[in-house]
Order: sequence, then C-alpha cells, then structure tokens
Amino acid sequence: QDTKPDIVFLDISFGNETGFDLLEQLPPQHFSLIFVTAYDQFALDAFRYNALDYVLKPIDPEALRKAVAKVHGRPARQQLREGVWQLPSQGSGQAPWLITLNNDKGYFFLPLEKILHVESIGKAVYFYCEGRDPVLVTKNIGEYEQMLPQPAFFRCHQSHLVHLRWVDSYLFADGGAIILRDGKQLPLARRRKDDFLDAMNTYSQEAGR
Repeated sequence: QDTKPDIVFLDISFGNETGFDLLEQLPPQHFSLIFVTAYDQFALDAFRYNALDYVLKPIDPEALRKAVAKVHGRPARQQLREGVWQLPSQGSGQAPWLITLNNDKGYFFLPLEKILHVESIGKAVYFYCEGRDPVLVTKNIGEYEQMLPQPAFFRCHQSHLVHLRWVDSYLFADGGAIILRDGKQLPLARRRKDDFLDAMNTYSQEAGR
C-alpha cells in the first residue's frame, strides 16, 4: 500500500496460506497482477482475481517477457485528479463546490461546506465532515491547504486546517483554542493568532455579502 507498485508477481503457496488469501486481505488495488507458481491447477482461480497472466515454474524467460509485455499493452487506468471543482449550476442557486479525494478504497467527492476540519496524523491526513465518517488520504496537509479556498480554510496549526464556517468560538486559555460547533477543540499556534483573527474578519465580511 505504501509503495503503490505497478506490477505484482505473486506465488500461490505461502505455507499455510495462499496468494488468494493475501489478496482477500487487501483493499481494492490498482496494480497489474501476474501469478508465478508451480501449480497449474489454480489458473482459473487466478483469473477470477483479474490476473493479467499466469506463469509456471520453472520460469521460461520468454513466457515471463510476454506476461510483462501484456502490462505495457494494457490501456492505462483512468485516474481522477484530486482537486476542488464546482458542480454544474441548476436553477438560480449557486452550485456547490466539492473536493475530489482518493485512497486505496476509491474516490470521494466531499462538498466543501460539509468539511469541518482537516488533521494530519503521522503520514495520514483525515478529512472530518458533517454527517459521515472521516476520509483518510496520504498527501501532505500542505498540498490540501493549497487546494482549499482561503480564507474559508485556515491553517491554524502545523497539523490542522479549520473551516471557518464551522467555528463556534475562540478561547484565550492555554495559549488559544478554536472550538467548533460540534464541540471539537483545535489548537491555534501562538504565531497564527493575529492571522486567524484577520481571516475570521475577512471571511465574515465575504459571507455577509
């Protein structure tokens, strides 16, 4: 999952388990799968797992070359880019803006107005939204800061982006904390206090237009 390979060569036998058992434990993948094994009786099962080819041991170099050539001959998978976009307008109301996110499970289209805050934990970034479970992605939080509109989304801390729409209050105690409408408390870096207040002023003025 971390390396995101283009091609995986997989054996059938792993002691008490099989390559099929391993595939069952993985989320949906986007690599090309080639089985390399001494067991020809599992070929049908292999293709049920969308294997591109099935190479028998001992390996014939020409058979392996042809299997890899199939990968290069396969049409590239269509990928959706992560980014912010607007739905087509319907009627007189303003069409909502969304952000496209993707991870190993699939693509997610989140309305910007529903995003409460974004948090970075280790190598993972979580989008917390109203009415749904958090969405996990693996880009740097700084990349999402560049995607999301400002001043609506504010980098209040090294590990946090807050959607000003959902801010309920700002408390002075303990160096400053942002409280969201759902009760969640986010840290505010001391050096960002003035920038936060400026962003709130700008955002409230724009929202009132």
